[in-house]
Amino acid sequence: MKNSKKDFVWYILGSVCNAATSAILMIITLYLKGTIEAGMITISFTIAQQILIIGRFEVRSYQITDVENKYTFYEYFIHRIIFCGMMLFFSVIYIASKNYEKEKCMIIFLLCIYKMTEAFSDVFQGQFQKQGNLAGAGKTMMWREAIFMLVYSITLWISSNLIIACFFAVGSAMIWIILFDGRYIKKYDRTISYPKLFSLTKECLPIFISVFMNTYLINASKYMIDQYAGDQMQSYYNMLFLPVSIINLFSIIIFFPMMTELADLWNKKMYEKVMIMIKRTIGIISILSGIIILLGAILGIPFLTFLYGIELTEFKSSFVILLLGGWCTALSGFLNRILILLRKQNLLIFIYLLVAIGERVLAQNLVRRWELLGAACAYFLGMLLLVVLMLGVMEHIRRKVKKNENRIINHIFF
Repeated sequence: MKNSKKDFVWYILGSVCNAATSAILMIITLYLKGTIEAGMITISFTIAQQILIIGRFEVRSYQITDVENKYTFYEYFIHRIIFCGMMLFFSVIYIASKNYEKEKCMIIFLLCIYKMTEAFSDVFQGQFQKQGNLAGAGKTMMWREAIFMLVYSITLWISSNLIIACFFAVGSAMIWIILFDGRYIKKYDRTISYPKLFSLTKECLPIFISVFMNTYLINASKYMIDQYAGDQMQSYYNMLFLPVSIINLFSIIIFFPMMTELADLWNKKMYEKVMIMIKRTIGIISILSGIIILLGAILGIPFLTFLYGIELTEFKSSFVILLLGGWCTALSGFLNRILILLRKQNLLIFIYLLVAIGERVLAQNLVRRWELLGAACAYFLGMLLLVVLMLGVMEHIRRKVKKNENRIINHIFF
């Protein structure tokens, strides 16, 4: 029990630090440089977060539910090395395709390198979690993010230069990865079958596409603001988005530690228990989200105005809409993991592609017309549609499982 509590505490600390990094970078940059620079660092971090999905290829969701050990850890590790390289390659392609100024290009590239260290560390975190050692996963997350933020803050304060601050912060994260995560590779068997790397890629491709599209859906409005409204409006949007991230963080803390247990129950064909846990988790996420939305509608804008030192009252409607979108994002994140657990990755692709196309068209038009309010509406409507479609799929699976169970009972007794 003590180990369980220790694991949970460390995992919460790591998850909080990981989720808070973007917001803290924005706040620090806002105080030391201003709203335009804060908007620049935020959209750069958002782009790096999107490209991070390539590096992770979302293998961890498969890795922690691989209870039959179909792949060795070293196969997961080599696969991650390959895709970290691909991540950097695509970051260069993306930057070259945009007409950004040199400073913004450099910041995006440096933050992509930082996110590459996160992708590298993630394969070790997956192994820790699979072995029931959530404390190990939490520790590496917490210290990597904390060191990065500390070095960024001190360097920006001294140099007043975003590129220099990012450079030294990224360097500190790389040193931490080498010292902490790098030492664990010696502890694992180096058995590897190279054809299985292709097999792993094939199996995780649908998961990658769905999560990549999910991340795009969350950030689509930010990309449209970057294109049509500029860095200052980007800064305002992300100031309002902070509590939305908190909703998502709480949901991850609730459901992520239980994914290995759910996989085990599903493999044992204990379907009723799985469905009960799913319903209970959806209820908990909705109740916590409702509390945050209610408090946000009453106290959110005054608190954020005090926190940032910038008057945000005119954006109250946008803020409440974003909070509703955050609730939908939290639910979709959980349902995404469940559908992956049930190995319905291919179906997820079609859902995400449909919603992504719809939200892009919606965001493009609404941001042009209403700027920040339009971005908030596009975000909420896109995530709401995603949840509705996922719940529809889950209900179909539930009915199918129930029908099969009744068929077995009738065969035995009648």
